[in-house]
Amino acid sequence: GYEIPDRRIEAAHYGPQRRLRTFLGRFPDPAAFADPDAPRTVRPCLVEGPHMTEPHYERYERTDWGSGAGRVGNDKIRVLDPDSPSWTVLSAMSRGSRQRRNFCIEMEDGRLRRLDWHEAARLQGFPTDYLFAAGLGRTEKMIGQAISIFVGGAILRAIVAEYEA
Repeated sequence: GYEIPDRRIEAAHYGPQRRLRTFLGRFPDPAAFADPDAPRTVRPCLVEGPHMTEPHYERYERTDWGSGAGRVGNDKIRVLDPDSPSWTVLSAMSRGSRQRRNFCIEMEDGRLRRLDWHEAARLQGFPTDYLFAAGLGRTEKMIGQAISIFVGGAILRAIVAEYEA
């Protein structure tokens, strides 16, 4: 018998990640409280090399983020566009090296490299010096399941502004 309001928020309006999330509860619209200094594309979240490249990536078909993008088989990879927001790249649903292969960045020389977990954390809004108290597998899972800090910050700023008004 309870009516719980919900709101769908697209993370790309707040930072460099595309991800539609549903939030439950009453809270003010966070749109006016987006951080103007937050990066809006993948490029500012990338870290300096050197990076390990994967020579065997050439044998995989490239795919983009269109419909059915969640169903990437063993014969496809996703190449992220550094000049656009990125989907969440690490998650609990991913397994082993296949997950890492599916999310790549094309380097200036045309070679592909895996997206580093540090870069994925920056896409989510974690500071570059943030320490995760877990092993690599658990860290990747936490990064993928986290709500973007850019979105959470905007929601919190909206709540504080309404409370102070």
